[in-house]
Amino acid sequence: QTLVLGSADCSISYWDLQKGQKIDELRKHSGRIHCLCELRDRRIASGSDDTSILFYDRNVRHVDEATALLPSQYHDKSVLCLTLLLNGMLVSGSRDCNIKIWHPASGKFITTLNGHMKSVNALTVLQDNTLVSASADMTIKLWDVGRGLLGESDIGSCACTATLSGHKSAVRCLSSLASQGFISGADYCTIRVWGNEAKR
Repeated sequence: QTLVLGSADCSISYWDLQKGQKIDELRKHSGRIHCLCELRDRRIASGSDDTSILFYDRNVRHVDEATALLPSQYHDKSVLCLTLLLNGMLVSGSRDCNIKIWHPASGKFITTLNGHMKSVNALTVLQDNTLVSASADMTIKLWDVGRGLLGESDIGSCACTATLSGHKSAVRCLSSLASQGFISGADYCTIRVWGNEAKR
């Protein structure tokens, strides 16, 4: 019964849905917050215009920078989207065109996925652990990330298996379907539904 919100004023707030009241607020980012993701240990990960990813634990007021162990692996621009792989690894997409995979428990950087020519706006994961990314370059990419077997030290084992075109504008959002397909939404009011054949 708790709603977590990220805001353009750089804050993350927690709301009691039954009472309709704000019960907590955290201010650790220095830029607009674009995305939130709940980790398996119930912490909240957030991505921001300040290029960082932060982990929040309300119970102990603990904040970690996911990239602190390898500062050279920061995103160069805004972090726009976050999602979890089936094995709990954290994935981030950025305005710098890159996708990065992190081990959320340690904050350790695992690998970078390159291929998009413009910002990565959305991410989702299918039932077989295929990672799907959507970009302002009007394409959608499918990534083989080991079907749940990617380990903390398994660097560089991911590969793009397909690039999907069809949208005529920036792709803004993705949602996976129970049928193992997914839906994509783009500018100019277009939505596309993709089935299993998209992965071939």
